[in-house]
Amino acid sequence: MPTPEPLDATAPPLPPILWRGLCRKCPRCGRGNQFKRWFSLYDRCPCCALPFEPHPGDTWAFWIAGDRIFIAVAMGLVYFGVQPRTWTGRGLFLALTVTAIILTMPQRQGLCTALDFYARVRFGEERAD
Repeated sequence: MPTPEPLDATAPPLPPILWRGLCRKCPRCGRGNQFKRWFSLYDRCPCCALPFEPHPGDTWAFWIAGDRIFIAVAMGLVYFGVQPRTWTGRGLFLALTVTAIILTMPQRQGLCTALDFYARVRFGEERAD
């Protein structure tokens, strides 16, 4: 059985990278913005020229997992007793869940980009500096 390749020991720690992504900043330098507008991603960091998505589609796994968090929370609330009894209550519950998903899109996309950068650094595809 072949041994897996060692991870890059020079990879930066994950928490600052995730924080930069959550703040919609470049995961490498932390200075450049990831977005031109609310949900329009730059191709590269304006400060360090890091390509945010060098291989389009690589962030889909992170994106799908991030979307499912809100759905899982809503399902958990319903399972543990937060069950609206009226159609108005159900509509409000659905509207709040959908609103939370929409309003956090840029932060979740920033996190997806940061996780993709971290994975590229850890597996030797990208340099951390």
